[in-house]
Amino acid sequence: MGIPKGLCRCGDGYFFKGYPNKCFDNYDTTQPILIYGRTKLGEIVGLHINDTFQFHEEDEINTGAMKPITGLKKATAIAVDSMRKILYFSDSKNYTISRRGIFDGEIQTIVENDLGNVEGIALDEFSGNLYYTDQAHSIIGVVNVEKPENRKILISTNLSNPRGIVVHPEKGYIFWTDWTDSNILENGKSKIERSKLDG
Repeated sequence: MGIPKGLCRCGDGYFFKGYPNKCFDNYDTTQPILIYGRTKLGEIVGLHINDTFQFHEEDEINTGAMKPITGLKKATAIAVDSMRKILYFSDSKNYTISRRGIFDGEIQTIVENDLGNVEGIALDEFSGNLYYTDQAHSIIGVVNVEKPENRKILISTNLSNPRGIVVHPEKGYIFWTDWTDSNILENGKSKIERSKLDG
């Protein structure tokens, strides 16, 4: 009886299908997926939601739901355009906001100048406006993803450490968290705030 000398494994974003010694990247785009960043590994990966229900602690996680985005220094925020199947993400050590097709494609940098530590991003799919929090500059800004030159600072006062952000296009609001540094603001309280989409 022969003893196996090794175990084949597909890389992230690839999986065995049919023929056991070959890896494929034919992604099932009809299944819901969970997309998340691996900060220490510098990548963004995805796994099928159905796989999470069958996951046990001793199992290896199959992140073959999408081609991984690799080579990042510190992936900090993710937003998805579900209509166009585009993934937006920030890299707070490269000081960029970029995008790529969810399942594959080339990475396109949207913003690479005058950014600090972008901790949160939120996309208005209808207008193409991407709202972001920049913790290093203590601002909330917006950029149009199709016309990145159309970028502006919406809020730059009474912020300490702006982090998470969401957009509600139908109501015309953005909401964000501010993890307040008591040395900067007088009241020293963390908060959740809102503003109209134009600041």
